[in-house]
Amino acid sequence: MGSMPASEDHGAAAAASTPAQSGDSDRTDSVRAETADQLSIAVARLSKAMWVTRPRIPRAAPDLEPSHLPIIYRLATEPLRLSDLAAGIHSAPSTASRQVATLVDSGYVARTPDPQDGRAQLLELTERGQEVLEQIRRTRREWIRELLADWSEDDAQNLHATLVRFTDAVMDSEFFQHHTSSERPT
Repeated sequence: MGSMPASEDHGAAAAASTPAQSGDSDRTDSVRAETADQLSIAVARLSKAMWVTRPRIPRAAPDLEPSHLPIIYRLATEPLRLSDLAAGIHSAPSTASRQVATLVDSGYVARTPDPQDGRAQLLELTERGQEVLEQIRRTRREWIRELLADWSEDDAQNLHATLVRFTDAVMDSEFFQHHTSSERPT
């Protein structure tokens, strides 16, 4: 499918799905089965494309892994305890702890005492972490602008709103909640 032109790929995707009929039992209240199938294919294609292009990390940060990016993005907003960070990135605390240790060792994240509880620590981006975050944002911003160069601002805003709404639906789904909660001890 990778060598297939995009226009043919869309046709193949549409042909691969079974058309929904008016009384189709697979039909939900608001979305036809055919539309759901087409969306599933489109999301799979987008996931593959994003996976292939994930190494868009600036050369200034060769020691960063793509799995570190959610931590860096999350810590950009505020210092957090490890447990809050893990919950915020939907990760098991042990996994987040290993990733944070690497980021601390590399100088992107610092541990500081929690002013509200001297026994606890907060994680925050260092100056180096903030610089790399800005480089990543700049790189991604320019890449997205290149991809959408022939789109109108309204189309880009509509895509953003739709992606946010869809992502929220995925993250609010029972499957997602069960999957992410099963990774963390209760």
